[in-house]
Amino acid sequence: QATYFPAQCGQGATWNRELIRRIADIEATEADILGYTNIYSPILDIATDPRWGRCVETYGEDAYLVGQLGLEMVRGLQARRVVSTPKHYAAYSSPVGGRDDATRTDPHITEQALHELYLEPFRRAVQEGGALGIMSSYNDYNGEPISGSYYFLTELLRNEFGFRGYVVSDSEALEYLYNKHRVAADYEDAAALAVNAGLNIRTNFTQPETYIEPLRKAVQDGKISEETLNRRVAEILRVKFWLGLFDNPYRGNAAEAGKTIRNAKAQKVSLEVARQSLVLLKNDSNRLPLSKSLQKIAVIGPNTNE
Repeated sequence: QATYFPAQCGQGATWNRELIRRIADIEATEADILGYTNIYSPILDIATDPRWGRCVETYGEDAYLVGQLGLEMVRGLQARRVVSTPKHYAAYSSPVGGRDDATRTDPHITEQALHELYLEPFRRAVQEGGALGIMSSYNDYNGEPISGSYYFLTELLRNEFGFRGYVVSDSEALEYLYNKHRVAADYEDAAALAVNAGLNIRTNFTQPETYIEPLRKAVQDGKISEETLNRRVAEILRVKFWLGLFDNPYRGNAAEAGKTIRNAKAQKVSLEVARQSLVLLKNDSNRLPLSKSLQKIAVIGPNTNE
């Protein structure tokens, strides 16, 4: 029901912080009316390999640009008490050979590039924007899966960046610790590894046998201490208190949605983003603007009907 905006690559091409903030304001307003408390945005990956199939989801290839626009999105969403969950943390967007293989993207990134480029937008989102959610990625770094890494989820994210929210896995990233990366013997070991590392939530609780049930057994078997479990729960509860869910657990206003969602003002902003996203690289042949004498223009490709 909500307002559509151009993809993040189009938003990035605007180079317009103020415009991104307006997008965030509309998204948060509509999310609140529709009853949502969390948005998986912004995507803070750096698009460094054009062969990678998700470049369209990023703000671009420049770490400063991604960090600045991402920061505006985080601040705009959370200004209206909607949790911003940046993703994909971390080093997800540079898979070997450009292959978007969720099994093990194996990024060949130097430690200097990791910290100066790929992690920098996340640092800004947390330290300057106060993001309260982070999505951990499928991939490993230097042989260690991110979603089971104490270094990435606790030492770096919480201790160095000062993160005060919850970490949610990207889809099946937790299961991959066992059935893809093979660093855990079974789902119980995977749950223990992830929770001890700093993970709080497994995305989409549709399969309790892959997380909730193994997590209970890991606690019973002493693989996760009660202190660690309490800490992981407290990190979630802190965000719920910030959201005000214990005072008003059922957000949303169905009557208001019909009058407010995708209104003329929001549509105007979306159109402005689309206009500012257009980039003319070179016009030496004077093909543009198109001549009014043209009789036909071929529109080719699978998206033609769209």
